[in-house]
Amino acid sequence: MINKRKSIPLPRVLRFIRQFSIPYKLGLLERLYGSCLAREGIGWVEASNGVVWKLDLAEPCQRWIVYGDYEGPLQMEWLRQWFRLSGGGVVIDSGANIGQMALFLGPLPGVQLIAFEPLPEASDWLEECLQYYPQWAVRVIRQGLSSANEELIMQVDGARSTSRTDWYRQQHLPMVSLPMTTLDKFLEENSIPSVRLWKLDVEGHELQALEGARRHLKRQSIAAILVELSELTECERLLRDCGYALFRILRRGRLERFAGSNRPTGNLLALPTSFSL
Repeated sequence: MINKRKSIPLPRVLRFIRQFSIPYKLGLLERLYGSCLAREGIGWVEASNGVVWKLDLAEPCQRWIVYGDYEGPLQMEWLRQWFRLSGGGVVIDSGANIGQMALFLGPLPGVQLIAFEPLPEASDWLEECLQYYPQWAVRVIRQGLSSANEELIMQVDGARSTSRTDWYRQQHLPMVSLPMTTLDKFLEENSIPSVRLWKLDVEGHELQALEGARRHLKRQSIAAILVELSELTECERLLRDCGYALFRILRRGRLERFAGSNRPTGNLLALPTSFSL
């Protein structure tokens, strides 16, 4: 096991610059420091929010965690505001991977995070990091979310592992069978009446995961869904049928209704249609 206390030192200028919100910050810092950080490989390193986590700095997306907020400041600014207003709440992190979102949300006051990650290598990594933060209310579930209790065949390629058979078709990736459950079943069995946030990023399996949460979506007991959509039309139809609308996150926490597109679109926010902007 890597000793957390021997963390990778970061250049002083990098530590200084990453505190500020500047245009193209991730690209700028990657250009300046990407090569030297990549040479460090796997090690313990201080993320931009001060949490020390095990990262593979040879991976660009994990270097971004060092440079700034995960998936960008607009998203994280809105999430922090969302939890400040409510005093916390239950977070479902599906597609938790090595904890890219957990390390930012885990320290927030009142947050109870349930991390679904079926890949053994990723869930082992996440649990190794979490042992240093016993004060966080984080629980790791070694299952994925789908439309039924089943075994799902997945192509394994680190953070890009996916159930989609049309992705990486020419790469001949190894295949594994992973256990799945439904969010409806999990919430009912664990007597969880409401969810403040569901982070849904399951690499092409979002529609099936939403199908498995239909009962709670119909009751709108899930207050917000941060979702990375790859099958927009069907996912949007299901969410609309359950009384949700899609929004983009803008600067200063403002929201804009999503006009709609048939193309994959990245992260969007689903809120009940009764939500007032």
